[in-house]
Amino acid sequence: DPENGLRQPEELEAVLDQDEIANQAFAGLNDGYKRGYIYYINQAKSVDSRIKRALEIAAKIKLRE
Repeated sequence: DPENGLRQPEELEAVLDQDEIANQAFAGLNDGYKRGYIYYINQAKSVDSRIKRALEIAAKIKLRE
């Protein structure tokens, strides 16, 4: 989201590239939810934590459908 200065984390991109259902679910979210999830992932200091958070979010948004 360039207007808010938030870039989609590489970890989230990788997870969404591998999971088409999660990718479609993420694309269907409103911008506020997307920003919140991106911010949550970016707050993790380690790569392992960002990957774990990206996987958690993918699972969570798939349940919303």
